[in-house]
Amino acid sequence: MPICQFIVSPGFWKNHDAALMAILPATQDYSNLTFAQAHAIVSDNSDQYHRFLLSAELNTVWSGDPQNPGLGGRLGSAIYSNPAFPNSPLNGMTVDAINHLAFISNPNNAGADLLAYLTYVGSTGENNCGSSCLVTQPRVIPTPTVTPTATSTATPAPTPTNTPKHAIAHSQLDTLRPVPTPTPSWIPRLELIRQMTPTPTPQGGAEFCTLTQSAWGMPAGIANGSVGFLTLNPGLLPVTIGGPGRSTTLHTPDAVMAYLPTRGLPKALSPGDREFYAAGDIERDGGGKLSGETAAMTLALYLSDSGATLDGLGSFVLSSRPLCTQGLTAGLDGILGTEDDELDLRSPINGPWTLPGNVVGSGMTVRDLVILANQSLGGINGVASPVDVYNAVVRVNRAFDRCRRIVECP
Repeated sequence: MPICQFIVSPGFWKNHDAALMAILPATQDYSNLTFAQAHAIVSDNSDQYHRFLLSAELNTVWSGDPQNPGLGGRLGSAIYSNPAFPNSPLNGMTVDAINHLAFISNPNNAGADLLAYLTYVGSTGENNCGSSCLVTQPRVIPTPTVTPTATSTATPAPTPTNTPKHAIAHSQLDTLRPVPTPTPSWIPRLELIRQMTPTPTPQGGAEFCTLTQSAWGMPAGIANGSVGFLTLNPGLLPVTIGGPGRSTTLHTPDAVMAYLPTRGLPKALSPGDREFYAAGDIERDGGGKLSGETAAMTLALYLSDSGATLDGLGSFVLSSRPLCTQGLTAGLDGILGTEDDELDLRSPINGPWTLPGNVVGSGMTVRDLVILANQSLGGINGVASPVDVYNAVVRVNRAFDRCRRIVECP
């Protein structure tokens, strides 16, 4: 099926109530809307920005079959390029990444290139499946499969270096991992998360760095660019989600970029312990959006624990009270995510973010939330459903996306 056939206009979603209701929970940024709220947006001709944006997000996750619309789309991972704006930074980005950029942007400050993107992917690209189509499916370049070996060497004692804080020395990373054992790869890192119980971080004025799963999966940018979090800190991998008998492990940056963002309704992982080394290894693991958001939060937690970004994320105490955040800008060291970052007063205040009360509980920290998410993915049923757990994880990831500080809500 040509990739552009996934593009339909807001009018389609306005007139297909059952499809809108079924697909809305799988969207990247609008999953918390009610059907009535979503229907109002796609019906509102006075706000074409959000009308086209919601249509674009729906287009990324639906199957493309107007006779039997359901989940299963491929548009989100497609690459956008518009020759009318040859110098636009949007060219080469995935549809998912641009959608999230549009979601967190102020419509009044949106450039002509972003508005043209929303108009195309949210409406006018419908049935444009010829050579003029502005989105293309990325070509997957296979990478050699890495065969793990049982050989391990002792970790040398850390020695002082001039490595910037943003780039973790391998010796620092080794202190985050236990000595290799014959047990499955998911056990050491999960146990490490459980064992680390620093003093809880209070809410007021706290600042942390997270990324959305789309940002972690973007081939360039803040995670995988030349000075990206993962580029500078490859030792953060592997990252494992789930539990014994239901787990997924990402061993390389290529696997991370091919795996994220995930789609589908949040639920437990399919049975089996999956090991992904190359882009070609990736397959659906059954966890839906909860898989990707849990992987994204776990990577952010590893960064904070290691000191590569602002520390204390794991011990941050969550609350069901509304939370608002504002962006940070790099301080004198020129590196975002370090102690000298400053509040960017020009950036918009995001929120309020409200976490489900049946998830956060009393005294729950971000580290506890990661454990809960892994239990949910591992098939362990608790008081909170996988959907509720997902809603908590995704809101924390977005609240501190690209390094933000808690501020007073307007």
